[in-house]
Amino acid sequence: MEVFIADQSAPMTPAGDPTLYTEIELTPHNVLYVAKIHNPYGNGTDKHNTMIPCPASGINHTVERDPSDPNHTWIGKVQIPWTLVSTKGKPAPEALYRVNFFRVAMVEDVDVCDADTCDFGCWSPTYTQPPSFHVTPYFGVMSLV
Repeated sequence: MEVFIADQSAPMTPAGDPTLYTEIELTPHNVLYVAKIHNPYGNGTDKHNTMIPCPASGINHTVERDPSDPNHTWIGKVQIPWTLVSTKGKPAPEALYRVNFFRVAMVEDVDVCDADTCDFGCWSPTYTQPPSFHVTPYFGVMSLV
């Protein structure tokens, strides 16, 4: 599972879509990936990832799996410190964030996923072929109240 999140003060494209955001991934084996993404055109072209060491990210995460479950279902929990995603630290009341949530499910046992071997899902679909999550015009808006 993946989350991409940018605060309202993040650099934006001329259309108002974020060009800098945090990407957080958690696997069924409780492996964490954290990076700042610079996506200058909002479509994945010339995208650069700057890795954040997982212990330095401050993220708490757990995964619960039932090894006897033939469907290999799992539950992941992630606590993300606001200081990781917000340039201002603690969010202000009614702060807005641009976000999207993703998941990749292998339908075949492969080393690399593509549209034929994996299912790609998102909270706000990007409608790209081949599948791409780094399309910031499709990030939704999350409001904190």
